Formats: sequence, structure tokens, C-alpha cells
Amino acid sequence: MQKYKLEYGGMGESGFFDFYRREDVMALVKAVRDFITIDDEIHSTPSGENWPIIEERAERYTEARKNLLLFIKSIEKSG
Repeated sequence: MQKYKLEYGGMGESGFFDFYRREDVMALVKAVRDFITIDDEIHSTPSGENWPIIEERAERYTEARKNLLLFIKSIEKSG
């Protein structure tokens, strides 16, 4: 059985997650990519831009953050 090892670190914590399914690795990659993409969009929004657009990006950011945290919790419970 293939084993995928993912190192993490930051905010005073570090360690490894072991994954046994490629789908789990890809789900984590997608969650992180979505979060970073939306975070970049929010930070690159000109201050004079339309508030509805900023609010929509903030909603997507909140959703991506929630999905990432849920995925992390599911990894912690299974490990």
C-alpha cells in the first residue's frame, strides 16, 4: 500500500500527516489551493472596488476556510 507523508508546520506546531489514499491528498491540496486563491483575491482587491464584489469574495473565503478546517478535523479524528 502506497503511503503519502505530508509535513506541516507553522504557528508553533509541526509534524506529519500520513495518508493512505491519493484522494485524501488531492482533497487537501484542493482545499488549500481554494483558500489561498480566495485569500489572494481579497488582498488584491483595490480599495475603491465595488462592495458587493468584496462581500462575495469574503463569503467564498469563509466557506473555503470552513472546508479546510473540517478536512483537518477529519484527518485528526482518523489519525
